[in-house]
Amino acid sequence: MAFISIAWILSAFLVSASLCDLQDDAQVLEIFDQFDGKHLQSQMPDDTVCNFSKSSIKADIVKEAITVKSKPKESSPLSSDTALDIAKQLSSYISESAEGDMFYLVTKAIRGEKCDLGNEAMHVIHAEIKGTDCNKREIEEWGSHSGCQVNENYGKYQCIWIGKVKESKVTENYGIFCKAYFDVSSHSKEKLLRYSILSSAQPLCQSLRYHNTEMFRVTPVNAKFYEGSFIAYRPPDFSATYSNEKSFDDFDPSYQKINLNGKDGSIDRRQMDNKKYAVKDGRPVNPGSLTGLQGRGVHPRWGPNFMAIFVITRGEGDQLEVLSTSSSLKPVSFPNFYVDNYDLTTLGSKLEKIILHSSSQGGSRSKEDIKKIVKEAMRDSILLKQGFTPDGTNTDNSWLETVIVQISDQSRKHVGLLELQPTESLDKVGWKLLDKAEQKSLLKTLSKAIGKDKLHEAAVEVKNEKKRSKKLFRVLAVASLVGRVFSGLGLVVALVALVCTGSVVPVLGALGLLVAFSVLTVIAMQHTW
Repeated sequence: MAFISIAWILSAFLVSASLCDLQDDAQVLEIFDQFDGKHLQSQMPDDTVCNFSKSSIKADIVKEAITVKSKPKESSPLSSDTALDIAKQLSSYISESAEGDMFYLVTKAIRGEKCDLGNEAMHVIHAEIKGTDCNKREIEEWGSHSGCQVNENYGKYQCIWIGKVKESKVTENYGIFCKAYFDVSSHSKEKLLRYSILSSAQPLCQSLRYHNTEMFRVTPVNAKFYEGSFIAYRPPDFSATYSNEKSFDDFDPSYQKINLNGKDGSIDRRQMDNKKYAVKDGRPVNPGSLTGLQGRGVHPRWGPNFMAIFVITRGEGDQLEVLSTSSSLKPVSFPNFYVDNYDLTTLGSKLEKIILHSSSQGGSRSKEDIKKIVKEAMRDSILLKQGFTPDGTNTDNSWLETVIVQISDQSRKHVGLLELQPTESLDKVGWKLLDKAEQKSLLKTLSKAIGKDKLHEAAVEVKNEKKRSKKLFRVLAVASLVGRVFSGLGLVVALVALVCTGSVVPVLGALGLLVAFSVLTVIAMQHTW
């Protein structure tokens, strides 16, 4: 019995190992160390914001795949007197939000803006504060800070406050941020500059508006700061609501426990680089830096949100085409989706869904045929895992991580067989012919997003891996043929023993090995020739 058990276990192992190879032929390349944010600024000077629908072949893949220019909303500057009148009402709120026991007084209103229309509207105040000779406890006892005097030895700080104001009276505080100095990212070097949001010509409201919503953050998105680098930080809390058709976290993890840094059912809440992110008060903490806004923001999940961007081409040379969600007259727009995990099955289902939708009108191929083609295409894909992606939509508790799915079908063996026409609809895809300039731009885009050296290494790695795989399958084919011969001889001997002794155990054992080696031979030869 021991022999027959070992034989069948070995045969099951050989068959399953072969089938596993068929299920996951995609190359996975991790390029976390190459993506340091230099190719994707948190927010561009022209106020681009995350939209997940447009992309341009003429700039960084990730940046252009997830950003779109928004029309600035109306805002109006406040007079100096009005701004100061509002700012003077903030001393208690600022001191309450600040660390330590010191009480602060607003000494100057640098600038103020009204961010929308209406009698009770959102306002932004940029003010200067100084420490006093009073502490918070004394103010609570006195019920007033009228007797407090500024102490020049304590220095001064600049604050950004956002909240609602009605007839020059503060009706609601939304958030505050106070700091003496901050880091500003430039295209050359990061410099330590004196904090001044006025260094930008943009209106305050436009600089601080989050995405294309009615919410504001308390810091500019290009500012980088961390715990301990400020005296007051109380950001607004915002989590968008999605339609019933879309899956999203409609809860606060502070009150409903979820499996952060792990698998949560079908949702993968781990970072792509498998590094642990911190958890504070039940909420995940952005591993990049603080953003001036807490909550989930416009992302569907707390913690990492995976964005899959598909770069799919067919043909070569003058006949190179790319799968795009834009018409032939517009720049290339790469298909991209939020995914709860980035395994091949999930990514393939997303690609399959949009192709089925795109070929629903006048398509000649059946649904089963398309599914088979997509499955084959995913086996030939390369997954470029970029991981954490600095973006203007990130919050303190929710951030973007990207994976680029690259499929090249030069000979039209799978996805290139599908005839998909360009369309104006963002939920459909079609082939767009690229000219020489666009081809060069695409290569430049990949080189920029991934790194030229890394892109070359990736190509070499994939090529070498395919050579190694083919060589391995040749060895397996020969070995399995030899195993098949010996297991066949073993079966003959077992049959003779059956006639002599009447025992079927050797026959079953030899038969199991013969079946296993036969299956392995067929699979290995399919991958070899």
